[in-house]
Amino acid sequence: MKRFFYYYRLFSIDIIAGALASCLFAFKIIDVQVSVPLLFVLAISVFSIYSLDHVIDGIRKEGMSDTGSHRYFFLHRKVLLIIVIFTILSGLGISFFYLSLDIIKFGIFAATLLSAYFLFNQIRTAVWKKLFIKEFWIASIYTLVIWGLPFVESNYSIAYSSVFLAISFGFLVLGNVLIYSYFGFFSDRSEHEKSIAIQFGRRGCRILIFLVLGISFSALLTEILVFHHYRILDYSILFLMNFGLLFIINFEEKFERDNLYGVYADALFLLPVLSVL
Repeated sequence: MKRFFYYYRLFSIDIIAGALASCLFAFKIIDVQVSVPLLFVLAISVFSIYSLDHVIDGIRKEGMSDTGSHRYFFLHRKVLLIIVIFTILSGLGISFFYLSLDIIKFGIFAATLLSAYFLFNQIRTAVWKKLFIKEFWIASIYTLVIWGLPFVESNYSIAYSSVFLAISFGFLVLGNVLIYSYFGFFSDRSEHEKSIAIQFGRRGCRILIFLVLGISFSALLTEILVFHHYRILDYSILFLMNFGLLFIINFEEKFERDNLYGVYADALFLLPVLSVL
């Protein structure tokens, strides 16, 4: 079981499951039907992106990293690159035959942003490290894809109330990414990595996490008070996710052991699936 859980985390299955759960949630909020091929393409896209990111980092560090995933992906880079290429080609084939032209165009746009992120993230100059804040890029692209897909499928129609839920969710994603930066401060510093925690310090990153989660809660509260839709289950899910991230950062000593912060923070993004059961 321990070995299964190791590979479950290593190959980002928890991230994939969270992305699918969040996507189902967004489709439900915007009130549009989601197709199985689209979910399948999203799943293999997330797998390809995270695997490629680990391979690139592993190659850049030549396997000399404190991060187990970087060492593993460096050692098995040839096989993993073949798998990634195969999954990308599979995703392209499914997209061509089963997805609408608008969704394909949106996918190309998202892929362009992602390519820019990978390119910018490899620039190591001191000035660029200060200008390029990867956490904002990651959270923005993730949120854009999760909510952009149902928005496109709905023929670009979305209620104002849904926008506030999307904003609340987006800041939860940013909070999650910042928690990774906060707990990864020491390993990032030893490996000369760039992160918002390195740039502003752990204290600054911690303050920013509270600020971001506060904005997320404020957006949710605005939706409740202004639009009076009373989506009790949907609100409860976003509130629990917010509370869960706050719980992790407030009890950091407990969650720092064995990288439990990542396990629990990513597990929180499985909660949105409860909205569609």
